[in-house]
Order: sequence, then C-alpha cells, then structure tokens
Amino acid sequence: MSKLHKAARSGDIRAFERLLDKGADISARDEDGCTPLHCAASPDFTDMHRFLARQSGKDTALNEKGCTGIVNLLLDRGAEVYVRDSYGRSPLFVAALQGFTEIMKLLLDRGAEGNTRDGEGITPLHCAVRTGDILPVKLLIDRGADINASDENGVTPLLIAASENHAGILSLLLDHDADVNAAWQESTSLHIAAIKGHTEVVKILIQRGANVNAADHKGATPLLDAVIEGSTDIVKLLLDNGANVNPRSETHIVPLHFACFKGHNEVVKLLIERGADVNAMDDTNTTPLHISATRSYTEILKMLLDSDADANVQDKNSMTPLHMAASGGHVAAARLLLNGGAEIEARAVGNMTPLHFAAGNGHRGMVSLLLDRGAEIDARGLGGLAPIHVAAARGHDRVADLLQARGADFDSLPKWEPGANPWRNFEL
Repeated sequence: MSKLHKAARSGDIRAFERLLDKGADISARDEDGCTPLHCAASPDFTDMHRFLARQSGKDTALNEKGCTGIVNLLLDRGAEVYVRDSYGRSPLFVAALQGFTEIMKLLLDRGAEGNTRDGEGITPLHCAVRTGDILPVKLLIDRGADINASDENGVTPLLIAASENHAGILSLLLDHDADVNAAWQESTSLHIAAIKGHTEVVKILIQRGANVNAADHKGATPLLDAVIEGSTDIVKLLLDNGANVNPRSETHIVPLHFACFKGHNEVVKLLIERGADVNAMDDTNTTPLHISATRSYTEILKMLLDSDADANVQDKNSMTPLHMAASGGHVAAARLLLNGGAEIEARAVGNMTPLHFAAGNGHRGMVSLLLDRGAEIDARGLGGLAPIHVAAARGHDRVADLLQARGADFDSLPKWEPGANPWRNFEL
C-alpha cells in the first residue's frame, strides 16, 4: 500500500494534498486492486475512535470529515467514481460496507451507480443492511437501489435483515415493496428469522403477509425451524397464524420429532395441544416416542403416552421404544413405557427382546428392571442365543452373573457350523 493510500484511509487531508503536489498517482492500486478513492471511501477508524465519538455525542459524519474532503479532492482531480478493485467493488460499495453515509452521499452526488455489483453479485444495499444502520439503507433506497436485488446465491437485502435481526431495516425494506417471500435455497426470511429465534422479525413478516407454510428445499417449514430453535413464542405465533402443525420434510419428519429430539418440553406440550400427530412416522418409521425413549426425556415420554402415543410401535428394524430405552440403559424411561403398556417381549431385528439389548450393552439396572417386570430370562434371539450368552460374549461379566443368579441357563449354547456365527456383524 502506497503512502497515498495510507493517507487516504487515515483521513489526513493535508498529508494527502502534499503527496498529490509531489506527483503521487491518484490511480495507483494496492495489492487488492484498491485505488486511493477506495481507501478514502472506507476510512480506517478504530473501534476505540468510534466509541469515543459516540460517547462525546459526535455524529459519525464528523469522523468521516477528513475522508469526505479527500473523496472530493480525488474526484476533482479526475478520479474515476466507477473504478473497481480486484473483487469488483466500487468506492460506493466499500463505503456501504462500513455504513459511512456521508461518503456514500457524496459518491452518489458525484455519479456513483447505486446498484453496482461486486464479483459475487452483492450490491451496496446488501452491505448497508448488514451494518444494521438504517441511515445508509434509507439513502440507497431514496437513490433508487433495487430493493429485491439478489446476489449470485439468491440472497436479497430482506433475507439479510431477517438473519441479522434488524427489525427496523426489515420494516423499511417492506415499506418499499421488498418481496416478503423471496427465498434463498427456498428458505424465506420467515424460515431464517424462525430458526434464529428473532421473534420481533417473525411478527413483522407475518403481519406483512409472509407464507407461514412455505417449504424450503428439504421440505422444512418455518414452524419446523422454530421448533429446532426451541422458541415457544415463535411456535405459538406461527400456529396462531395458520401454520400447519404436522408438515412433513423430505424425510417425513414433523415438528414434533424435532421438538422431542431437542428436548424442548414446552414446545412439545404446545404442539400436542395444537393437534400434533403423536404417532407420526418418519421415513424409517421412527416416531416421537422412539426419539424420546432413546434420549431418555421422561417428561416428554409422559406427555406423549398421556396423549395416546403407541408404546409398541415398531420402526423399520422392528425396534419399539422399549428396545431403544433398554439399549441405552434408560431405566426411568423404560419404567414409563412399561407402565404405558409396552410389550416386554417385543421382538426386534434378529428376533431380539429388550432384555437382549440391555444385557448386550451391559446395563445391569435395566436387566434387573426387565426381569422384575417379568421378562423371559432365556428368550432366544439371533442364532439361538439367550440374553446371558450375549452379555458374556460382549464381556459384561457382572450382567451375566446377575442373569445366572436369577436362573438363566448359560449351558444351553446353540451349536453352529464353522463360519456360521450369525453374531459376527450384528450390532446392538
């Protein structure tokens, strides 16, 4: 970076003029292809400088004063207002990146193009919105900026405002006819605000006509995104405004699946109250009850069972919620399921009972519970093995000892032909 570039960025107009008088090249470029005009349009004010200016009550325009003088000087000396750096960014673009309203106004007054784009299709309005400062956004809109301009990824200024939680800017854009349902990868501003938990933005978007049931490229609606975030207020807002409580993603997941997976008790309660299907299956036939049993969310399990969730539903591997709880050693969850009617001898893949899974994973407390509730101690599963054989084969000696003490028949091992061990590739 030349001395002229540094003087331009610092706002030192006297030093800058001295360099010009000595013949410095106003069209010189640095390693990023920036000219002195780019540097003057994006002055290097430190965070401390900005903080002190705010504390003293000074307008940011005072900070920009030196650089606006340099911008004027450069333009008067013939600097090109449309010049671009190596990334395709004009001086107006870099000023918008920093939210320098006075410099932006000066450049626009001197002929800068308000809808210029960089190499990625980003406009100054995109940049100004991201700063969170409404003044540069208003300036660009007043000067004819394209409200619905999308970059090469399809991102519009409204999508940025929703993502960054800039409610005031969002309202301003909508006041000037921004497309409320514009989407990036089919995700609208409402999707983005919902998954980020921006309640006020969600409220504004709904009031302005956002489609509460819009589906993104994976079939997810704003409700499903809000459920992932765990925002009960946003979930309620969406449901109160017509959101479908049982929309399905491309893998047939419904919001209740995600609420159970995340352990969002209040969201689960609200969804059930609003009619969520407690027995909804995804594309592996997994239900919310399976998920809650796997993660041992007992409060959610109780809510689901109290709402008539099927305790004996099987997924594509014939696993019931009780198999899931037994496999994970979740005693409290298993107790709830058994009290809710779960079949203790249910057979899953490999003809396995919950007791096989508990024994095979070394869960002594779970084995005790299942035996106390009447589980068949010598039930035969894959290859004719009983739970005691599975426990011993996997090195869970204390579980095997417990089973033997409770009467399990260890000696009745099945006989296999050489190389015919059916357990070789089996996982519990």
